[in-house]
Amino acid sequence: RILTRKTEGILHKIAFSMDAFQGDKDRIVIADSLEGIKAEAMRFLDSSVSTPLSPEWQGLIFRWMDGNYCLEELDVFGFGKDTLAVKVHVPSEKDLENFVLSEVLSAVNDQQ
Repeated sequence: RILTRKTEGILHKIAFSMDAFQGDKDRIVIADSLEGIKAEAMRFLDSSVSTPLSPEWQGLIFRWMDGNYCLEELDVFGFGKDTLAVKVHVPSEKDLENFVLSEVLSAVNDQQ
């Protein structure tokens, strides 16, 4: 869907696609803080994979996803100045499971 508005000397066009906010493997999340982005990205990831994810792992998984090209920062126009948007790409289930298991094993070994 495309919305068009003409203002004197300026033509605005906005391309709007709900699919970008509702996809199964990619989704755009919007929040007014980094913590909000992390929470929304984790909620989407948790609903997209069968691997059980603890909310306590949110920061760790978010950093891992950022380092593995699963998060794409987007420019936001027309919202409040503090609004952030990120496109979340769901990693492969195997990669995510390997990461989670390695972190759990590392934590267990650190406690021994």
